[in-house]
Amino acid sequence: MKRLLLFVVLLAGILSANATDIWEGTHDVTWENTVSIEADKFASVKVGDFIIVDLSFSEEDVIELKSNGQRLPGTLYTRRGTDYTRHVAYITAAMLAQLQTYGLEVCGNHFTLSKVSYADGKNNVHEGAIWTGYFWIDEWKTMELWKEALPADLSDYKEMIIYHEANRTDYVLNIRANWDPAGIISDKGSHLTKYATYAVLDLSEVDVAGIMTATGSDRLLVQGNKEDGEPFNMTEIVLVRKSYHRAVTAGRYGTICLPYAASATSGAEFYSILGKEVDGGGALTNLWFEQAESLEAGVPYLFKATASELTVTYTGAVANEPDNSSSNGLVGAYAEAEIAKSDDNYILYNNELYKVGSNTYKVGANRAYFDISSMSVYDPDSAPAPGRKRVSLATSGHNTATAIGLIETDNAGVWYDMLGRPVKHPAEGGVYIQNGKKIIVNR
Repeated sequence: MKRLLLFVVLLAGILSANATDIWEGTHDVTWENTVSIEADKFASVKVGDFIIVDLSFSEEDVIELKSNGQRLPGTLYTRRGTDYTRHVAYITAAMLAQLQTYGLEVCGNHFTLSKVSYADGKNNVHEGAIWTGYFWIDEWKTMELWKEALPADLSDYKEMIIYHEANRTDYVLNIRANWDPAGIISDKGSHLTKYATYAVLDLSEVDVAGIMTATGSDRLLVQGNKEDGEPFNMTEIVLVRKSYHRAVTAGRYGTICLPYAASATSGAEFYSILGKEVDGGGALTNLWFEQAESLEAGVPYLFKATASELTVTYTGAVANEPDNSSSNGLVGAYAEAEIAKSDDNYILYNNELYKVGSNTYKVGANRAYFDISSMSVYDPDSAPAPGRKRVSLATSGHNTATAIGLIETDNAGVWYDMLGRPVKHPAEGGVYIQNGKKIIVNR
């Protein structure tokens, strides 16, 4: 219970410090007499922020948040008593799209609305999150997620991941469409693999959409029990697609950082950073890259598009947070985030590297930026890497480093042995690397 009380105290502090009011007054809400808030009030809201609805109940009843006549995707069935004075909903990508297009409607019965606001909330909400927030799991607590959060067709998805803060595996999570036997999706661990900070429902083993439709359910029920351990928060429900897709332009460079490892890729060549090159006075001159043979979960990469669409087919490996410890200066993000102001930070935009400096730049979701200060120094003469590429950082007048489209393949046509050493005369029958490809020499 201490963790829950601490969260309530912290939440109160956040609200008082960061909340932006978008409606204030006194309105007795009924199903026929709702409150609507225009879409432009949500122009500055971002994924991970939360909506705060201040109210007072005259009797026990429900409150619903709607948009365009439909329940907001990512909101919960909420029925509270007369002591319920604040309703909070954390914003998912689908919810934000509705709010910024159609606005918000506060609906329900038997309560008086006094204020609606929003505040900064979570960072790094996972791509594919259908709910995010904090739901306290004690003894057989049940979260009821409105079905609007779920796509009608789940055939393109492979997993549902439920993130939590238990930090152990001796807990219980049951997933249902309703309380009838026909509504069971996962019971006593069926189709569910539990980990210390999340649980994975295998969607290839259970037809969630079919069960929801067959039972006529309007809610997805997630029931939890702490068992013998301490209570904990459930923090996110994420649907994982079988693959990641991005529209790109052939010949252009981009960055990518995905929470899942890749079993196959198409539409791009991927690169890791070898390091930075400096001149005799220590001034930065070049960045060096080498082609990556596979994509690891949470690790950011540079890529060069070779088609109009980039596709990455996921494996089961998952990283809850970007792993920037081994990326040698590439800093990945799962969600859009502002980049720290620094002359050492660069953002890739429109095939050019821009120095952040004192400017306000954001890195997009599943992308990365460059932190030159954390890159290791690379000596291209002492540590040759077959098929490596470089970009010159000769600063121009508009605070951009250079057109990254000028990245060059280093020593094209040069032969290397399997240890990366240049070879002038490859021997017949030997195995060598040329232009990044393994070649057997036949005379």
